Amino acid sequence: MQKIEIGGNDVERPGWTNYDINYGLKRDVTETCLDEIPDNSVELYYTHHCIEHLPLRSIPKIFANMYRSLQTGGYVRIGFPDADMIIDAHIKGNFLQPVSEVNGKFKLSSLRPEYDSLEEIREKHLGVIGGWNASDLGNAKGPYYGHRFFWTKSFAYYVLWMSGFRDIYYSLCNESKVQELIGFDNRFIKYTSFVEAKK
Repeated sequence: MQKIEIGGNDVERPGWTNYDINYGLKRDVTETCLDEIPDNSVELYYTHHCIEHLPLRSIPKIFANMYRSLQTGGYVRIGFPDADMIIDAHIKGNFLQPVSEVNGKFKLSSLRPEYDSLEEIREKHLGVIGGWNASDLGNAKGPYYGHRFFWTKSFAYYVLWMSGFRDIYYSLCNESKVQELIGFDNRFIKYTSFVEAKK
């Protein structure tokens, strides 16, 4: 049985196949939408901070193929920046991101442009829902580096339900009903939600 990670950057975990178009792997999940994966051949699917980078038009087919190719009793776990959480934090005025100030200019990271004020960061950063903006980076890191769509727990639930899953539940960082996935999340990012589903 296969274990497939989607968007695992340049790390291929032992026993897992990593689909990532960048980092020299050149496995583009949006090209085939997992059509090539045989029925009932996958034990686990895992993706963390990747699905928001994929074009929305690819999502229904990718998740339908996840369901088709999972063995009965197999799981999918997805983690994503949750737009509801980020918007709520903005409304409450406590949206915190790492910010550095140099010579009166503000930056969220070394890859982002400089901003004149924290208010400008809040205004522009809300527009990309807490993630890399393709227009900021000019796709310097490769295709699909920018966020393409807003995800929430309820939208993830809907996508999984429409793909055929019925046993769907919310989870927390590094917690899972699947023993192997406990502590599996390789980084904690604020405003991240996790949803798991069992076939």
